[in-house]
Amino acid sequence: MFKVPTLHNVAITGPWLHDGSIASLQQAVDRMARYQSGRYLEDSDIDDIVAFLRSLGDSLGMVGDCSVSGSYSVTMDCSLNQNASGS
Repeated sequence: MFKVPTLHNVAITGPWLHDGSIASLQQAVDRMARYQSGRYLEDSDIDDIVAFLRSLGDSLGMVGDCSVSGSYSVTMDCSLNQNASGS
């Protein structure tokens, strides 16, 4: 049995790849399509895949404010910020 990471919130967890060398999700989809299938995707296909991957995120957005610096280190502030309705 293989264990694989989840794709939940994948669109907001960059940079991508094992070494953080890919800065955008579009680039990651393009690179992996070429690596895994040996072919280039049309821009519209990449856009469709990225839209699907974005749909796998939280409906309320990721908890906290997460940003990536130019050195590919990730700084996370995961404090809970609830809105006035308490949800």
